[in-house]
Amino acid sequence: MSDWHCGEGMQMRFGIGRRFMRLPTLAANGALLGMLGMLTLLPGCSDKAATVTKATFETTSPDDELLVNLPARIRRDPSADACRNLINQINNSSLAKPDPAIPVDERTAMLAKQFALTENELREIRRPEFTALDAQELSDAILFREAINALEIRKLPLAQQVDELFGWMTRMIRPAERTGIPTPPQFVAIRGSGDGVERAYVFLALLRQLGVTAAIVGPESVATQATYLPPPNPNGRGTVRTPFWAVGVAIDGQLRLYDPFNGEIVRTATGEPATLQILRDKPESVKAWIDSAPQIESKSMDAIRAAGIAFTTSVSSLAPRMQRLEPVLKSLQLQLAARVDEQLAELQKLPGVKAVQPWAPPGDSGTLTHVLAEFLPVEQGGLGESKLGQQSFIEFIRQMVPWGSFPPSLNSMSGPSSLRVRALVMERYQKFILEPNNPHLLLIRGQYDDLIQQMTSLREESGRLGGKNLNDLDAKLAEWGPKLDAADANVARANRAKDIAASQRAQADLEQVIRDGGEVAFMLERWTARLLAEEGTYLLCLCIQEKAEQSRILGVAGANLKDSWSSSKDWWERYLRDYPRQAALYPARIAHAKAMIARCQKMLQP
Repeated sequence: MSDWHCGEGMQMRFGIGRRFMRLPTLAANGALLGMLGMLTLLPGCSDKAATVTKATFETTSPDDELLVNLPARIRRDPSADACRNLINQINNSSLAKPDPAIPVDERTAMLAKQFALTENELREIRRPEFTALDAQELSDAILFREAINALEIRKLPLAQQVDELFGWMTRMIRPAERTGIPTPPQFVAIRGSGDGVERAYVFLALLRQLGVTAAIVGPESVATQATYLPPPNPNGRGTVRTPFWAVGVAIDGQLRLYDPFNGEIVRTATGEPATLQILRDKPESVKAWIDSAPQIESKSMDAIRAAGIAFTTSVSSLAPRMQRLEPVLKSLQLQLAARVDEQLAELQKLPGVKAVQPWAPPGDSGTLTHVLAEFLPVEQGGLGESKLGQQSFIEFIRQMVPWGSFPPSLNSMSGPSSLRVRALVMERYQKFILEPNNPHLLLIRGQYDDLIQQMTSLREESGRLGGKNLNDLDAKLAEWGPKLDAADANVARANRAKDIAASQRAQADLEQVIRDGGEVAFMLERWTARLLAEEGTYLLCLCIQEKAEQSRILGVAGANLKDSWSSSKDWWERYLRDYPRQAALYPARIAHAKAMIARCQKMLQP
């Protein structure tokens, strides 16, 4: 039998039967976690979770060579997995030895109070050895530094560099609603969407790698404003909060304002960049922005004049050990250690600043300080303070799959059949969103040629698999799903009865049902490939847009620049034309595509 037919050959060609069978009988409770357990959890990870070993504090002979070659090794492979491996090696080098000149206990106790750190977080920043959380922090820093490098902005004045970074953020992160605690910036960038708080986190991550001091600007009590209020009971729903109005960036002796909620540089009525000093002294000059900004709850001029600011940074950046690592990686221009006292002092001197404090709302795990440690699974560096972060990570994975694009019967499935089928779909999306050099990371890093090649191959694969003859998938899923559930139930029942013979018969029956579903699995594979091709086209559009933006920044002129804008416009129009159903599934994405078309048209005007 041909490998392209259903049955054993087809199962061997795609490994579909094995992927179904290796999933055990799943109980309803914790089923989603069980399904996700088969997936690589983080961008840049292999299928085996990398652990970080504690330092032995024994300097080996290749120690100096390791530290000297560290930047070059990171340039070759900046993935999170590679960063964890490097951290393991660093922990057995002289770099893992604490600096006796830094009073760790005294310093970290003060930071814990300033940033409302938990006991686990305090222990984390006091550890002399580098940790799995540090590895993820390093990977994040590299990613956003690469994004900056790809924009080619280094020769521009600082104000223009910041403006370009803000523009990049608004193009790459389309607006979206948030339902829980915010997502960490790298994962927001991979997802390509976020609410105003999450977009601010991405912008702040970029500014940090640019080496620019920034703060959040909001109501007078902004330092204690939370991002999320947990539900009063486990089954309830929490409350999403908007704790600030804008991001303030220290530029040319002023705190310039950027609005990540509306995606605009805040300007006065005369078109000048707005600053905190203007907000305090002449709020009427930015009244148009105030009136149009939903994140500003109280729009009275007195409330605006009383605006406060707060400084924020990640928990890993507060660890004294980062001060030892940063100089070794100087050639990479990475900012890893927070300069809290220095940056607070810099902010305090700016016009319009009455007082500046760290952003530390009590009990809020969603601030930039806590969110990565909350979001990551414990084995990947998370500190496991609450279930909110783990739930957010699961939600992140789930949201990356367009379940609404699949047949209705798949979304109405329940029980083991649902989990097995969804696991098959999730496995296809694993490579697309989480593995090293996935297209999302290539886009962020500015590896446009690699992305174009990868997405072209994806579209060709979708064409080979074909999208025809899939009309029966809904009916076949509806017929096969109950059979699989019944077979799974028989296995569970026989196992509970501890009847070995019955268990063997039930297991054999289950495996036969799975084999009978080979055609369904193959059709689902083709359906998923088609959806990935649609997603790939959207990423190609973003890629072509960024190539045009890069040409603009580099000063390309004449026909070449016009061709870049025309190409970008054509790709966006092709996306809207070829995938009309995206309008119902992704209205924000469609609005974003139309906004990019409008931008291209504006840039094409003489």
